[in-house]
Amino acid sequence: METASHIAVNGSDIFNYMQRYVGSDNQIQVVLEIDGCLDEHRLWKAIRLSASAEPVLGCRFVEHQEHPYWQPRADLDSISWGSLLETQDRSTAMDAWLSDLLDMDHDPMVKGCIIRAAGRDTLCLKINHTCSDVGGCIQYVHLLASLYQKLGVDPAYRPVPNLAERDQSKIFKQLGFTSDAWNTQQSPEPLGPGAPFTLGEAKYRRQSIRKIPMGTLTKLRDSLRQEGVTINDLVLAAYVRALYQHIGGTIEEPIRIIVTGDLRRYLPAQQVHPLCNLSGIIHFHLEDRPVGTYQDTVRKVSAIMKRSKDNKMGLSRAATFLEFLAQTEFSNVVKMMREARERSVKSGKMSPILSNFGIMSPTTILFDNLEVTDAYIVTTAEYAPGLMLGASTYRDWMTFCIAFFASNIATSWVDALLDTVVSDLCG
Repeated sequence: METASHIAVNGSDIFNYMQRYVGSDNQIQVVLEIDGCLDEHRLWKAIRLSASAEPVLGCRFVEHQEHPYWQPRADLDSISWGSLLETQDRSTAMDAWLSDLLDMDHDPMVKGCIIRAAGRDTLCLKINHTCSDVGGCIQYVHLLASLYQKLGVDPAYRPVPNLAERDQSKIFKQLGFTSDAWNTQQSPEPLGPGAPFTLGEAKYRRQSIRKIPMGTLTKLRDSLRQEGVTINDLVLAAYVRALYQHIGGTIEEPIRIIVTGDLRRYLPAQQVHPLCNLSGIIHFHLEDRPVGTYQDTVRKVSAIMKRSKDNKMGLSRAATFLEFLAQTEFSNVVKMMREARERSVKSGKMSPILSNFGIMSPTTILFDNLEVTDAYIVTTAEYAPGLMLGASTYRDWMTFCIAFFASNIATSWVDALLDTVVSDLCG
């Protein structure tokens, strides 16, 4: 229940909050290349006002043994929302900032950094995954650009708070997902082998990034258009082939991939929803190691994904699990998820994730008259043996990213995996 002093959490909030302990560093990052220099003071004010426009950004997630909740912060006008770093080495400065971690207990839900070099800015944003998935983060970029523009016209501008409900159960029903009670006795979805890793503390966060022109992908998709192949099918096929090459996998223990999807695409375009986590998942695997050409694998992947999307069983099961988390005492959720993490580390099994975040904007993003010339997502860094490949598109480029901890997973291994994905896609 929401009150004047609390905002209710939902199952996705709880699941993603727990990732800080058992799954990932829990921070989603956005990189925006700006054609010029921003007014940093106006930008920090815009970020501060975004916490008024989307109230969850102005809150802390409060752990409670029975039911956690969002508590509005009392220090929104005194905390730091961002920093300006002037440098002659943009690449090194960016890598350092992206590798830094949010303080999950004290930092606000969103922080920014302007990296300024040679008369041009790179705006980097960190957003706590507890309050939003990447779909929400992309929504946030457009909100921030709008606030920045409006403050340029009227420095006294104040946004109207978005008070739309964050109760996901209504959205799940709207999407036609079943509402059966979660059966705690049912067998969990089987996991496949994860990334090869070294045991130990997760340290030295890194990110490996590659870019390919969208024209390459659209040309390949168009050559298979009669078979209903999508861009996501192309990426998934390249990913599964790369994983078999670099991890292995057998008929008895196939590579299994968790494919995420933004559920907002199934809602009416005019429907207003708050900043939140609203993603579904599909569990994917091939029955056998892929053989033949890349195009052969694409056809198999496309057929499997079409069946999965048509029956909605995976999406519905995930929604039911999130509703179960929302109704379960938090102490029991903590116990359950920690036990799952222990089993994963012991067995080395954790199905890799593919998240194609889609197009960040159909038109050029503007901060007043300054164009965003490039934009991409830097994914959360998964705890080994977990692994996530993220893909985002802006203008004519698709950007691939894998974030990881170099203390557990070798940088050379991640680079080789990404290079294999790109090699298939580029022919």
